[in-house]
Amino acid sequence: MTQAAIKQTPSRALSEHHTELDLSHGQWRILNKLLRKSSDCYGESLAPGISQQKVAQLRQRCREYCKNILHIYPKCADALALLSRIALDCNELNKAKKFIRQALQYAPNASVCWFSLGHVYLAENEHDKARECFQKTVKLEPNHFRAKAAYAYSCFHQGEIVSAFNIYKRLIHQNPDDPHVKSNLFACLKQLTADADTQELDEQLRFYLDLDDVDHSDLSRLIASLLIHRYQLNDNNSQIDIALLCKDKLYLQALQVVIFSSDMIEDLNSSVRQHLLFARRCNLDELNLKICLAIQAFNNEHVMAYDDSERLVLEGRIQQSELILQHKELDQQQQLTLLDNWVSLMMYEPSSCFPSLYNGTMLNHMIDTASAINTGGALLTNLGRLLKLCFSHAEKDIRIESLGTISDSVSCRVKAQYEENPYPRWLALPYQTPTEYQQALDAVLPEHGFAPKQQGQTLQVLVAGCGTGKHALQCARYFRNTQVTAIDISHSSLAYAKVKADHYQLNNIEFLQMDILELKNLKKRFDIIECSGVLHHMNDPLEGARVLKQLLRPGGIMKIGLYSERARSEVVHCRDMIADQGLESKPKDMRELRRQILSRPEQWPAVLASPDFYSLSGCRDLLFHEQEHRFTPLQIDTFCEDLEMEFLGFVRVPAKHHQAYRKTYPLDEHMRNLGYWEAYEERNPLTFGGMYQFYVRNGSIGSKQ
Repeated sequence: MTQAAIKQTPSRALSEHHTELDLSHGQWRILNKLLRKSSDCYGESLAPGISQQKVAQLRQRCREYCKNILHIYPKCADALALLSRIALDCNELNKAKKFIRQALQYAPNASVCWFSLGHVYLAENEHDKARECFQKTVKLEPNHFRAKAAYAYSCFHQGEIVSAFNIYKRLIHQNPDDPHVKSNLFACLKQLTADADTQELDEQLRFYLDLDDVDHSDLSRLIASLLIHRYQLNDNNSQIDIALLCKDKLYLQALQVVIFSSDMIEDLNSSVRQHLLFARRCNLDELNLKICLAIQAFNNEHVMAYDDSERLVLEGRIQQSELILQHKELDQQQQLTLLDNWVSLMMYEPSSCFPSLYNGTMLNHMIDTASAINTGGALLTNLGRLLKLCFSHAEKDIRIESLGTISDSVSCRVKAQYEENPYPRWLALPYQTPTEYQQALDAVLPEHGFAPKQQGQTLQVLVAGCGTGKHALQCARYFRNTQVTAIDISHSSLAYAKVKADHYQLNNIEFLQMDILELKNLKKRFDIIECSGVLHHMNDPLEGARVLKQLLRPGGIMKIGLYSERARSEVVHCRDMIADQGLESKPKDMRELRRQILSRPEQWPAVLASPDFYSLSGCRDLLFHEQEHRFTPLQIDTFCEDLEMEFLGFVRVPAKHHQAYRKTYPLDEHMRNLGYWEAYEERNPLTFGGMYQFYVRNGSIGSKQ
């Protein structure tokens, strides 16, 4: 959930429309001073990491300054605009609209007023009206950066992705460090594909790959589509020039920071990897390409299959390295051969598979050798990155507090799975606008009925089954005044999450290793519990939900994520195939299943469309999980009744299905009728491909009304 409005502090001095006021010089000075103070307070209230209590204090001080301004000059549009923005931030839409309309009466050509009114319409999901306001703002103030960004935001949420992208791509060059523009730009890029290979798009993508504080994997689809055009990967007769690939900066850069989720790019990478392995001797450009492929392999956990011919060559590389290491002193060529052999192995298997063959001292010697003959620098930089990835043991040194015992047989099997393959594999957190949990909830689930016990309190949030922590860290980083408790059954997953939390310097999140079934012993109560993608992996999902319910304070709410029976029909067929062939959740068998699926892409469109298919931990979670339950909307209705909690509605429903449901069932104002959802999903079985995600609360059951 993200906050809709892109914030901007109003001007710090009285706007031009006040220049002819009949005020004394002293009054002018007082007004300007008060307005600067009020603007400073409001701007400070928007800062990330600030407590909700401090936000409330700053807003109140801003209101007081504005009241003093209006006492001196009741028609001050700047002060009224500030009061409107504060009301909007507090979700008081009627009050916000009243203030800003009053301001426009006094200053109809004030850009700050039109900008604020546009955000009121955004909060009301009146995107056409919002866009008119932002257009008016830009007409009055042509260089208004935030108004242009807000206009693009409205385009995006009306499905005009290309229009939004064309605006954001200009704005990002004006201010590459603006977090809001970066975040929304990448939201656009995630949904775009290339119609052709152009130099302009290539340069743009390389620029985006250099940006910080973004999730570069959002570029996977767009980069893949461009490379498909560039190398004609749709043509089975096309041939790849390795020399061109070695010089392809976009391809080399993407291999290092993007987890590709494309069957065609995987086929390209697999073919190139095999060619480089079979080559008797690689030049430095080819060695650099091998290093980049090895980094990609590390990022996707060496998910790609390989055949017996490659296995024989790898064994030969190992034997060659062992013979070289028998010499007491190695010449430059032997050092380079060892380095080339090691990089070749890293393209296929993790470093843990070769503990006795390579050590840090020897690798340092090989780096020195490579440094002596490499003048470009890129090879050494990439090699250093690969070494850091392969030999970093930070997660192994992390200690996580463990509470209770894990004795349930299903829990033990699930724990073993995630100890071997922590999930999900993620590299970076995308930026989100800091906001309050309640305000974010208002945007996606009106009439949810949740409210903090008192204004400014610290919300206690439990993320039950946090895995490697991406969502838990987002909650801690972007929801103001929250204390997050993140639990998981797997130490490996929690260690991954803790390393990432330290990287982002988060001190409002606590990690505990424990089974959900043991949570009844936790002496703590929570305002919000989030448990997505977890209960359906338990022996009895309802039992797990009942344990969580006991930890909710009165008035608290719980978010649950469950698999859809219809949306996972392909997964069910895959699981049948796994059982028929006696495949196990080992890397060799998972790669074999993937090879079979990739050889018949027309039979498995939904599986191939899942990003989870393109990493080893993701593939195991998607297709080889130890335990899986699936549901339908009517079964969710029964689940909520048995849990004695009220269904509040689905969130994160794809926009096209959200709109289609509203059109089909206009009388279901809050979209809570699970009988209607059952009928809708029967006609549209892939609606909930990303799980049912919904909120529940204690109270009467109202899903069929």
